[in-house]
Amino acid sequence: MMRTLTASLAVVLLASLGSAQQVVDQTLTNGASATVNAVVYGGNSRAASECDDFNRANSGSMGADWNEVNGDFEVASNQVHCLTSLSQMIHTSGNAPVAGSKVEFDLDGTATSLVYAAAVVGYNSGNGESVFVKIQNQSGAPGYNTYGFYHGNNGGGYPGFGGFFSFPSQVPGGHVTVSVDASGDAVTLDIDYDYNGVADFTTTKVGLVTSGLSSLLGTEYGFGGYGSEFSDNWELNDGCGGGGGLTLAVSNLVAGGVATVSVSGATPGGLFRHGYSLRGGGPTTTPWGNLLLTAPYTELPAMTADGAGNASMSASVPAGTTGVTVWQHGLDLGTLTFSNGLMTVIG
Repeated sequence: MMRTLTASLAVVLLASLGSAQQVVDQTLTNGASATVNAVVYGGNSRAASECDDFNRANSGSMGADWNEVNGDFEVASNQVHCLTSLSQMIHTSGNAPVAGSKVEFDLDGTATSLVYAAAVVGYNSGNGESVFVKIQNQSGAPGYNTYGFYHGNNGGGYPGFGGFFSFPSQVPGGHVTVSVDASGDAVTLDIDYDYNGVADFTTTKVGLVTSGLSSLLGTEYGFGGYGSEFSDNWELNDGCGGGGGLTLAVSNLVAGGVATVSVSGATPGGLFRHGYSLRGGGPTTTPWGNLLLTAPYTELPAMTADGAGNASMSASVPAGTTGVTVWQHGLDLGTLTFSNGLMTVIG
């Protein structure tokens, strides 16, 4: 994807990076080893869309749509409130293949204690496995400072996939999206801090298939929590009517790898122009509205959408660029409409 990021530029960027310090997850005791279970879930092909905005009377029961498989939740002030550590609930009718799936929810962001909220993807009731992507506060300040790509119920990073990481800066809350690409191997976490439709933080972890975890997953979805965490508006595969429209995405943005840039909701058969900046997310004024790229920015080869409005391109990401922040944005020439903007960090 970064065709114009030259090797010399990569060296300059690498020189500005500090060495990473391992972060310790305070919700794990002496670390958590992977629990590998040989059960393979057959799954089904139904791609369900489900939604819960929790806008109902306060209740100690989450209702018939939820199965609280671990710990305890309640409905409080039109939100879901986690009552105990290591809690997990699974939607009773949200069945869908893992590849191409998407789970969304809103973070409250006011807690100052040790809490997390998590998307549970591909839960398998036979062995308890899932992809468990959490956003965690263990700093004591309002908001969130760490995140994890885990398995099971807060089961730690799976060998060959995921791990526990620090955000570049404190996350105040926002709209969380956890999505799996069409291959089923790459999982992306997006957080839109101010609910403006633009991801303020994006990261992708690959290896779901190659690690062997994907063969243990099921087709159920849900939500996880730790401590007194409030969240809202849980959604599977745009079940609340969200998503859709002109959407720009990037997966496998990893130094030395091959990234995929894709667009959906574009004009069928039309051109989609797009580019990136290493300086920021604009805005830059154009005749069609604000381009969410700061100059100087680089335009990538235009993509032609297929009959369904989808298009993608692949390109190599230079080695030595881990930690570099990249902003991306695009324009549908058929409707002269801008896509969502992206801020991604090369892994």
